[in-house]
This record gives sequence, structure tokens and C-alpha cells, in this order.
Amino acid sequence: MLQVPEPRGDVVFVAYLAFATVFFHFKKGPRQHLELPHSSVLSPFHPLAKFPGPLLSRITKFWLAYVVYTGKRHLEIAKLHDQYGTFVRTGPNTLSINSHEAIRTIYATSTSMDKSNAYRPGRFFGGGLFFIRRKDMHAERRRIWAPAFSPV
Repeated sequence: MLQVPEPRGDVVFVAYLAFATVFFHFKKGPRQHLELPHSSVLSPFHPLAKFPGPLLSRITKFWLAYVVYTGKRHLEIAKLHDQYGTFVRTGPNTLSINSHEAIRTIYATSTSMDKSNAYRPGRFFGGGLFFIRRKDMHAERRRIWAPAFSPV
């Protein structure tokens, strides 16, 4: 039997997010701290100002967090792309891009630099491909694994 979530639970969740946001902003500093980030993301000089999207997405990520909570993120993002096009602003510093042609530009790397210390495995004691930081060693291991991930 399909269970429909209680609307009261959703209201409590949104109220909690609103309270936590206001509490932590005021806890950190004066009122200007609360107003400055919002005015900067609404500024026409913000790097993402030219990208379309819901007005609420320019101010906060909480609307998208709520959509994720409801389990309908994929539907909402698809609807936004239908409405606004290939590039949609989904947060103050976040874009959603719906283009197969942009994948290589976004995810491919042509740099010969090694990965930063952020890729240290921490407590994971393995030799996973993701955690190999030296470019030459990564390329050698990737060459071995590449056929397993090829669609052909």
C-alpha cells in the first residue's frame, strides 16, 4: 500500500530549516551578515546573474533541499529545463546543465597537473583509481580499466 507522507511533517521540516538558517546567521554576527550574501547573489554583477532560474534559487538552496526531501528533484529539474532551457540556476552558486555536448568541456581534463592533497584517501587503505594523485600513475591505471567502462 502506497503511503502518502503527512503534510504536517513537511511543514515541520521547512519550519526547522527556516529556524536553523536564521539562528545560525544571527549567531555568527550582526544583521549585515545576513543581508550581505543575499544582496550579492541578487546583484547583476554576480557571475551567475545572466543564467535564468527561479528567483528563490538566487537566494537560497533550501528550496532545492526541500524538493530533494520530497523525492521529486529529477522531475523539478526537468521542468525547470523545459521552462528555462539548457542552463538553469538552481542555487546561489549552482547551475544545472542539460547538454550532452557540455560533458567533455565540464568533466574532461587536459591538464598535466597532479591531484591536490584533497584526494588523499584518509582512512581508506586501498589503491583505488580515484585516489591516485600522480598524473602518470593515474594514466597507467586508467588505461587498464578503460575498456571495462567502454560502451563498445
